[in-house]
Amino acid sequence: MDLLLILTYAALAYGAFRLFKIPVNGFTLLTAVLGGVALIGALLLGMNYNHPFTSQARFYFNTTPIVPAVSGVVIEVPVKANTLVKTGDVLFRIDPKPFENAVKAKEAALAAAVQTTHQLRATADAAQKKLESSLADRDSAKDVFERSKKLLETGAIAQVQFERAKNTFNAAEATAQSAKSEADRALLEAEAVVKGVNTDVARLQAELDTAKFNLEQSVVRAPTDGMVQQNFLRPGMYAASLPLRPVMIFLHNEKPKFAAAFLQNSAQRIEEGSEAEFILPAVPGRFFKGKIVMG
Repeated sequence: MDLLLILTYAALAYGAFRLFKIPVNGFTLLTAVLGGVALIGALLLGMNYNHPFTSQARFYFNTTPIVPAVSGVVIEVPVKANTLVKTGDVLFRIDPKPFENAVKAKEAALAAAVQTTHQLRATADAAQKKLESSLADRDSAKDVFERSKKLLETGAIAQVQFERAKNTFNAAEATAQSAKSEADRALLEAEAVVKGVNTDVARLQAELDTAKFNLEQSVVRAPTDGMVQQNFLRPGMYAASLPLRPVMIFLHNEKPKFAAAFLQNSAQRIEEGSEAEFILPAVPGRFFKGKIVMG
């Protein structure tokens, strides 16, 4: 643009000198040059401020790096490059056998934990009944011991009988204490819960849910409508769950954004909704119109 204005002014000045037969001397040449500098400078300043221009512009497309949530050997890649797919269409599959085995193992462990929970409850019930029986025996032995103590004071029984009743009571007391400890321990194990579920069952259920999630993630699907631009993935390759190593790039079926960078002074006149024109090197001789959506 600068060169075009300079050449245009030079042509007009040359034509004026020839048409009006202006004498060529130092004064006229200096006047023409200074006038050109002033005129072209004013035009350039006005254009740069009121008509922003830049050659720093790019098309931007919304893409998503496809990284599998699980790692494994690829067994199928049904998607074709540059072919439109719908949301949920299969991009590729990872060998599901390791994840299926993990699900089966967790299901078996969960079933065993549930069975153990029932056994713990049965053990707790048995320990509680044993405690009740031990307490009844202790109370009975205590009654005999207290009666024997009174009878000994009156001389109705011998010392040996009293000692026998005392030893029986002490043994019953010890048995009751042991039964209480066992019942408390069994009850604590049976009632160890998280949100109403046995702790082991809750842990294994969470692990089973994770195993099922990993199994589902062995099938990688399209996040939205769009296409895979370049697809170098083949069956037999190992797909790793590494954020910095996507196995393919997914291009969303959305309108691209055309972004441009302007000088700070020029950017003052850019407003949202204003019309814009741009040209593309790949389409010479044509210009395209648009509107500014963000300034």
